[in-house]
Amino acid sequence: EQDSRGGDEPPPTPPHPSDSTHPTNIHVQCRLVGHSRAITSIFFNMLEDQLVTTSIDKSVRFWCIESSEMLKVFTDSSPVPVAQFLPCNPQVFVAANSNAVLRLVNVANGMVLQKLKVETEVRALKFDDSGMFLLAGTKSGSIHVLECSENSMLKFKFKVQLARGGVTCIHYVPARDGQPPCLLVNTSDSNATIIDMTYGPPPGVLTNLAVRHRVRVAHSLLPLKCTYSPSGQGYLISGSEDKEVYIFALGRGQNYKMQWLKHHTVPVVAVAVNLQDTLLASADSLGHIVMWRRMDYSHLPD
Repeated sequence: EQDSRGGDEPPPTPPHPSDSTHPTNIHVQCRLVGHSRAITSIFFNMLEDQLVTTSIDKSVRFWCIESSEMLKVFTDSSPVPVAQFLPCNPQVFVAANSNAVLRLVNVANGMVLQKLKVETEVRALKFDDSGMFLLAGTKSGSIHVLECSENSMLKFKFKVQLARGGVTCIHYVPARDGQPPCLLVNTSDSNATIIDMTYGPPPGVLTNLAVRHRVRVAHSLLPLKCTYSPSGQGYLISGSEDKEVYIFALGRGQNYKMQWLKHHTVPVVAVAVNLQDTLLASADSLGHIVMWRRMDYSHLPD
């Protein structure tokens, strides 16, 4: 049923039944019951023994993966679209609420360490690989850059107005192949944007965000996500509201050549690749998850 169009490479194929990722070998380990409204984001802690979820029900919850026990609940005054741990201090997380407030919270005691008011609701958060700069994407289409200080406080640096539509995802890509580090950003004006990041002067300080290129992705309503495949010279992979998984080549001279994968019958909301870059997962608005496997493994070392 799965096919790929718009490119010369063979399509990913469903995993073989003997593969541990085959649907017959995937089962529900546990169910985490506690939220009363939709879950808006989900991520692991640094040790990957706990899961953290944010929700429309105005809470951030911590769960034990092994036992499925709910360990902690942090409540807010309004819905929480997204949260992230501070890389410089994994005992602190930053959470955004729908009142356009960013809160820094101590995981151990629940103390609110800092509150920051921004111009409009933040719907995407991502740190760069230094862990010192936080990118906050808003529903008005801007990206705020905040610096994490030595005492784990956030300080506003600058902002860039990116699009007319809201930012729904920010994915960080480290520098490689002579290209600077960049951000892959979904916005609800039917664009996915590659943004180059400039550091310095002084060295190590993020000083500018500049649009390298925009590609068209059907997107006006849903909180679509994108991801990055390091295969070859790199690919931007995005969900879309026209039911397809979009893949854009990012290498020099490839002119953002597009391929797409078709299988879903409803909008594709989220995509992810594994660390080995051999599996791609796509999830749609009905809750179906499709696993796509690479056919070409030549990019991997022997």
